[in-house]
Amino acid sequence: MSLAIPEPIRLPDLAPDRTARALRWLRWRQVCNTITNLIQGSRLRIAMILFCSAVFWAGLFILFLGGFQFISLYVDLANTIVEYLFSMFFLSLLVMLFFSSGIIVYTTLFHSREAAYLLSTPASTDRIFAYKFAEAIGFSSWGFFLLGSPLMVAYGLTVKAPAAFTQCSCSTCSRSC
Repeated sequence: MSLAIPEPIRLPDLAPDRTARALRWLRWRQVCNTITNLIQGSRLRIAMILFCSAVFWAGLFILFLGGFQFISLYVDLANTIVEYLFSMFFLSLLVMLFFSSGIIVYTTLFHSREAAYLLSTPASTDRIFAYKFAEAIGFSSWGFFLLGSPLMVAYGLTVKAPAAFTQCSCSTCSRSC
C-alpha cells in the first residue's frame, strides 16, 4: 500500500430487493416526468411522430398485403414461400434488434451521467447493468412492434384468420386451442 494513494472506500452493497425496488421507482419517475414534459412541451412534435409512424405502418401494411395477395395466387408455392418470408423477416429483425440494443446499452452505460451517478451509489454493478439493459431492450423493441405488426395483420387478413387467432391449426383435434 502506498501512502500517496489511499485505499478506495467501498460502501456496502444494498440488498438486491431494495436496489431493484429503488431502480423501478426511478424508472417510474422518469417515465412520468417524460410524459409530463411531452404533454406540456411541443404538441406538434408528438403529432408529427404519431403521424409519421402511422404513415409508415400503413405503407408497410399495404406492401405486405399486396405481397401476400400476390403469393396467394400461386397456392402450390404459398406455404413454402410464406414460411421462408417469415423466417427471413424475423431473422433480419432479430439481427437489427441485437445491434440496436448493443449500441443503446453501450451508450447508456458509458456515455451517460446517470450511469456514472448510479455507479457511485451502493447499488451493485450487475443490478445497474440489468437496469440499463432492460431500458435499452424496451427502447429498441418498439421497432419490432412497428415493423412486425403490419406483417402479421396483413397475413391474417390474407388467410382470413379470426381476429383472436384462436383456432387450432393441427388436424388431430377439433377444438379451439
